[in-house]
Amino acid sequence: MPLVRGAIGKKRKENMKSTVTRLSRPSEAIVGVVFLAGAFLKAMNFTTFTIQIFAYGVITDKSLLPTIGYCTLTLEMLLGCSMLFGIRWRWITYAVLEALLLVFTSLILYGWMFSNLRDCGCFGPLEMSPGISIGKNAVLMVLGGLAWLGGSAKETSGSYVYALIVSTLALTGSVVFLAHSTLEKIPTTESGQNKPVFAQFVFDLPEGHFDLGKGDYLVVMLSMSCEECMGEVPELNTMLEYPDLPPLVALCYEENMGDLDTFRSMSGPQFPMYSMGNRPLLYFNLIDKDTFRLYFVRNGQPVKFWDGHPPEYEELRGWIGAPGG
Repeated sequence: MPLVRGAIGKKRKENMKSTVTRLSRPSEAIVGVVFLAGAFLKAMNFTTFTIQIFAYGVITDKSLLPTIGYCTLTLEMLLGCSMLFGIRWRWITYAVLEALLLVFTSLILYGWMFSNLRDCGCFGPLEMSPGISIGKNAVLMVLGGLAWLGGSAKETSGSYVYALIVSTLALTGSVVFLAHSTLEKIPTTESGQNKPVFAQFVFDLPEGHFDLGKGDYLVVMLSMSCEECMGEVPELNTMLEYPDLPPLVALCYEENMGDLDTFRSMSGPQFPMYSMGNRPLLYFNLIDKDTFRLYFVRNGQPVKFWDGHPPEYEELRGWIGAPGG
C-alpha cells in the first residue's frame, strides 16, 4: 500500500507539473498582451495619464510627472514585449515582473486609502477602480508565477533573439514617441523660458480686452463640469459690487464643446469667462486637488491664491493693498 500511494502521489505531481508546463507559455503571453495594451492606451492620452499619476498622492512636484510617465511606459513596453515574444534572461524577467506588479499594487493601495483614488490609470482612458486593479494585478502575478514555474524562464538562445530584441526596442521607442506627441505642451517664450504663469492669456471677450500679463486681476479657475464650481458663482458675483477690487475673470476648462454655455445657463455668472478648451494639463497646473481656485495676479504672476471658496472682501483688500502685493 505505501508503494501504491507513493506511485499515485508521484503520478499526481507529474500531472500537475505537466499542467503547469502547458499553461506556462499561454500565461506568459497573456501577461505580455495586458502590459502592452496598458502602455498603448496610456500613450494615446498621455496628458491624462500624467494627471492620474498625481492623483496617487505620492508625487508632489508636478514637473516630474511626464518623466515618471515615460519611465512607466518604457518599463511596461519592455516587460510586455519580453513576455509576449518569449525573451527570457534566466529568471530576471520574471523577478522584475513580480516586483513591478507588487510596487504598482502598493501604490494603488496607498492612493486608495490616503488620496481617495478613483481611477488607477492602468488602461489610460478606460476607467478602472482601485479594487478591480488590485485584483487584476493579483491575477497577473499568478500568471507570471505559472510561466516561471512552468519552465518558460529558460534563457533565450538562438540568432532570432536579436531580431526580437530589436523589435522590442523599436516598439518601445515608438510608443514613448506617441506619448510625447500627445502630451499637452505648455507655451514658452521665444527664448525657451517659461512665461509668467498668466502672461500666456491674452484674449478678447464681449466684456472687453484682457491681458493677464499686465496689471492686477482676480483670476478664478473653473471646470465647466464641476458642480462645486457652479455653487461658488453667486459669491463670485458679489465681488463685482466692489469697484476697488481688480477685474474678475474666469479661466474655464471645457472638456466638451458647449460645456461653457451649459455652465452659464445653470449658474448665471456675471463676470467674463474665457474657455481654455480641452487642455487638462494647463488647467491641472493652475490648480491643486481642489477643482476651484481663485488667484490674485499681478503682471502675469500669482501673488496669492485661495482654494475651495472665495475669501472675504477684507482679506482680498489686505493682499491687494499689501506691499509687494
